[in-house]
Amino acid sequence: LFFGYSILSIIGIFFRGENWKFEFQSISKLININFLNYSQYLSQNNEKIKLISGKPEGCLNCHSGVKGLSDSHNPESIGCSSCHLGNNKSTIKEIAHLGMLLIPSNLDVTEKTCGASNCHKDISNRVSNSLMNSISGVISVDKWVFGEINALNHHFKVADLLFSPSDLHLRNLCVSCHLGNNKILPDTISELSRGGGCSACHLNYLEEAKQELLKLNILKSNNKVTKFHPDISIKTDDNHCFGCHSRSGRISLNYKGLAESINNNFNQNSHNLLDGRKVIDMPEDIHHKAGMMCVDCHISYELMGDGNQYFHKEEQVKIKCSDCHPKNINEIKSSDFNSIDYETQLIMSLRGLSNKNLNVSVGDSKYFYPNVFKKENSLIYISKSTMKESKLTFQSDKCYYINGHNSLDCKTCHTKWSPNCVGCHTNFDINSAGWDNILNKETKGAWIEHEGVFLNDYPTLGILNQQNEKRVTTFSPGMIINLNKSIKNEQENTFLRLYSPVSPHTISKESRTCKSCHLDPSAIGYGRGIFEFKNNSLTFIPKFNKSENDNLPEDAWIGFLSESSNKNSTRENARPFNLKEQKNILTVGVCLTCHKEYDNKLTNVYNDFSNFKKYISKKCKSPNWSK
Repeated sequence: LFFGYSILSIIGIFFRGENWKFEFQSISKLININFLNYSQYLSQNNEKIKLISGKPEGCLNCHSGVKGLSDSHNPESIGCSSCHLGNNKSTIKEIAHLGMLLIPSNLDVTEKTCGASNCHKDISNRVSNSLMNSISGVISVDKWVFGEINALNHHFKVADLLFSPSDLHLRNLCVSCHLGNNKILPDTISELSRGGGCSACHLNYLEEAKQELLKLNILKSNNKVTKFHPDISIKTDDNHCFGCHSRSGRISLNYKGLAESINNNFNQNSHNLLDGRKVIDMPEDIHHKAGMMCVDCHISYELMGDGNQYFHKEEQVKIKCSDCHPKNINEIKSSDFNSIDYETQLIMSLRGLSNKNLNVSVGDSKYFYPNVFKKENSLIYISKSTMKESKLTFQSDKCYYINGHNSLDCKTCHTKWSPNCVGCHTNFDINSAGWDNILNKETKGAWIEHEGVFLNDYPTLGILNQQNEKRVTTFSPGMIINLNKSIKNEQENTFLRLYSPVSPHTISKESRTCKSCHLDPSAIGYGRGIFEFKNNSLTFIPKFNKSENDNLPEDAWIGFLSESSNKNSTRENARPFNLKEQKNILTVGVCLTCHKEYDNKLTNVYNDFSNFKKYISKKCKSPNWSK
């Protein structure tokens, strides 16, 4: 123990530079800092150290008058050392900066900074356990696909990753997008931003701070005293989300009306992202069109976690469409400001809403919305960016006038389009240069993804069981892929046909038509193509060729009128429609070849179809499922 302690002491004394930078400290420099300057520190040359809330704050003797920060983080109120640590009892730079943190928002230090007991207590632990940090679901699915675990529901953290094939795949391609990815140098939020802990969402550079950062980067000088500090506040906009959420499900792209494309033909509807990807224009989400930001819907207990660990993202989500768009006024639950939780009170106060006589709306998950309120016989929403008040709409009668539709998620009908990628190939190339996103260094060997066909249209539908409730919801191809799982250039190919539950964030006011569900083979899971109905027999003609791996069309989830296998989804509680459900869907679809989609006379028929079969006219087409 003594020997180990001695080694650590030597490292701490001789190799710890400013901002904890690992660099050799010469004997003369150590004597200068630790003895000569310390004697000056004792006398202080009659320089009086400023006090903040009764505590010394030597930092402000040099850094007074810093602008850009909101009142909550103003150095004149909380000092500098409450965030950046260091020695707050000295006015001498070398001493004051000992132990200082340049980036105090990184999650490996927030227990001492943002999450300290007198600041944002317990939030540090909540964020650490949240899926935004652990990406446990991503890790579990990847390890399951590689055959390294036998079940999809496991709790992992990025720190658990070692160097197995799936671990290398994640380190190479995935784990830059998690909150625990440390921010190394001060920088603005952009499309390329990844991680940074608390600053990932709460960092905002005003124009003066941007200009000062630019000058510091050009001069590469550490001697200039910063006058404009970036703001740390709840002013989170969609740019903070874009860096990570424009990947995988592409929800940040989808929400803005952009779809990734591999088409090399550049036209007026094409744009290049900063990372080089090409995107094309598509219909934007109705909420984005109305000027709403991501945080106008998603609440703090989702984004920062609630302290619990979850397996997959849909389990951590608290909000529901019906919380803001209920069937009627009687479904709205609310409480006055004094009866809600402290965190929601604080958020409302920071936005200037605490003094208003508002009844705060509570969602089905029992969490409050800090910007949705019950007002007389209406539900109103206040924009977090403009503070503009709007009245929310209730559901249409068409949403639930047929019994069978009670199990449909809102996004099942109101999703306009979803990105789909078909026919990808992934392999490890030992001769390519890769990048380890945990160690932040180049590695020998890299995982290479060869993209397939990008398609943007209605999502496929399937079943997701949550909280003992069966829901019809939206899915997209998570992996229709040929995977070479080996990292030794050996042939170890695996073919996977997996679909994932997805929330595309492309909501439109108009719902998809009945035919687009009941007569669209892609919606049911068969893949793109057409149906032909002749002699009371239904056949399916696919658009894509059948895969040599499983004899299904390349974009299919399941075979036409067949039961599915067990291993076809990235969730244990998700599946495609079974054979009985497929027949029910298609039977209604055949009716719609003649009857109008919204025919009030047929409502009773749809609600009790089995009893009405005996009244069907001989002219009606009725599928003979025995053929």
